[in-house]
Amino acid sequence: RREFSPKARSYYHYFGSLTTPPCAENVMWHVFREPITMSKAQISALLMKLNNLADASELGMSNRPVMPLGERTVYLGQNPEGLRTGNTEPPAAGSPAPEKTAGNLVFNLPKEGPTFNYTDLDWADITPEWDICASGKEQSPINIVQGDALAGEATEITFSYTPTPINVENNGKSLTLKSFDGNSMKIQDTTYSLVNIHMHHNSEHLFNGG
Repeated sequence: RREFSPKARSYYHYFGSLTTPPCAENVMWHVFREPITMSKAQISALLMKLNNLADASELGMSNRPVMPLGERTVYLGQNPEGLRTGNTEPPAAGSPAPEKTAGNLVFNLPKEGPTFNYTDLDWADITPEWDICASGKEQSPINIVQGDALAGEATEITFSYTPTPINVENNGKSLTLKSFDGNSMKIQDTTYSLVNIHMHHNSEHLFNGG
C-alpha cells in the first residue's frame, strides 16, 4: 500500500482527460501533493525499460506535455461540486462535458484501430475520432500552480490495497501494471476498483512548472 500512495494523503483535484488518445474529457484527476519516492536503483531499472519503448520520442520520452488549464479550477481537496460520471465512448469535438454526479468511470475503448506515438504529438491529425485532443477545453496533464489552487472539501481517499501478484506489460507507449483484482479505493460513498497503473517518463503533471 505504501508503495503506491504517500503517507500524506492531501491532494489536488480537477476535471480533465485521458493523457493518450482518444483524449476523452471524462477523468477526475486526484494528484497527491506529496510525491512517491523511488531509490536510484529503482529509477535506473525503470528508465532502462521506458527508454526502450517502441513508441517513445527520439529522446526516449513517453509523456504528453502539459495542456492549458483554461477556465478550469484546481482544488486542494475535493471539488465542492462533487464527482462526475464518465462517458463510455470517446466524445466528439465540441461535445459538452459530462454531468457532475457521483458514479464510476468506465472506459470501453476499442482495442484496435489507429495508433499513436510520442514523436508526433499532433494526435488529432491521425483520425477525426481524436479531434478533441486538439480542440478540447479540459485536456490533461496540466501544470498545477500550488498558489492558485482553491480550498476544496477535505474528503479522504480510503485505500483498500493488499499484496497482489501483478503482470507488467510493455505496450510500446508505457509500462502497464495489471491484474489488481480485489484492490480498490473509496472517495465519498463511491468505491473504485484498481484496474491498472501506467508508468510514463517524464512525469506528466507539473508542479509550479517543474
